[in-house]
Amino acid sequence: MNIYLYINIIIVVVSFICYFYKVVIKKSPYLTNSLEIERKDTTNNYIFLSVCFVIIVFITGFRGNFSPDYGSYEYIFHGYNLYSFKEILFSNLISEKAYAILNKAVGLFSKDVVALMTTVAIITVFCYFKEFKKYSKYIWLSILLLLCVGSYYTIFNTMRQSLVAAMTFVCAKYIYERKLWKYIISILIVSMFHISTLIMIPFYFILNIKFTKKNAPLLAIVALVGFILMYFNTNFIIDLARRTFYDSYTETSYGISYGTVITTILRPMLIFIFVLLHVRFIDLKDIKERVWFNSSICFLVCAILSTKVLMLQRFTYFFLPYVSLLIPQIISKLKTKKLRIVYCILIIVLVMSYSYLSNINSVYYFFWER
Repeated sequence: MNIYLYINIIIVVVSFICYFYKVVIKKSPYLTNSLEIERKDTTNNYIFLSVCFVIIVFITGFRGNFSPDYGSYEYIFHGYNLYSFKEILFSNLISEKAYAILNKAVGLFSKDVVALMTTVAIITVFCYFKEFKKYSKYIWLSILLLLCVGSYYTIFNTMRQSLVAAMTFVCAKYIYERKLWKYIISILIVSMFHISTLIMIPFYFILNIKFTKKNAPLLAIVALVGFILMYFNTNFIIDLARRTFYDSYTETSYGISYGTVITTILRPMLIFIFVLLHVRFIDLKDIKERVWFNSSICFLVCAILSTKVLMLQRFTYFFLPYVSLLIPQIISKLKTKKLRIVYCILIIVLVMSYSYLSNINSVYYFFWER
């Protein structure tokens, strides 16, 4: 059994313990017939979140050098620590200054790259958990979805991309509150950790698109035409972005001249089908649920485009966290408790099976083991 499945099992077990303790042992008022109380999330507490937080941060931060980019992060970490804060701020050679400052700040306390990995893990997991606690109907399920199908483990390799995806997830509050300029400013700040975050600025409007019976056909046509144009001009768009933002990349760089395998779209396709089949449980008048629904579409689109250019798969990280909110939201609206339990069991089995199979050949070890 690999470590990924161990973590997933622990999350489920701890979730059950929370339910058993609050509902059975303490004879909680959750046993009343009130529909709202009946659906109360027993894992929405700091004890559960703390246990999960420590486990996930430990596994992430204390991992060994088994991923391709780990060595690069270590090299950059030591490189940034040769600079002073003043040199970092005013050097033209450093564009993503916030990430450089983070490296330098960690370096003041430890020159071991494990300190950086752990710090990034703490920030990333904190951002996810903060939003889950605020918006998720079932926190345990959101965490499980994040770990099993939410591409969390990509942090082992694409650490910076995962970091800014989590930070951007927090910035979504300004979409919910319709505060455009605060959203733009927050995205600009996050882009100083990784410039790819700038792509999320137009998504303030895209994720806000409201589907109604009247405008749905027109929006579907526009979206289809736009997707077709993007699909057949993906290489041109990527080349333009590469020359504008990533001049260090060349046409032969990793993930630029080729795409992912076609099976990559299976996961987002199945998730989107599930969402469509249960769209009646999604309140598209509620801006939060609308953003989450639109994110499931963007996730699928990015995944399809990544079959042309592999690097585009990393942009799916920006949309996956919302799926971890949308699915629990849908389940919470099912009519009967028995049906909700059945759905939860099926989802647990499916996502944990996916996690196991997708990581079956993965190598994991802690930094002290090799």
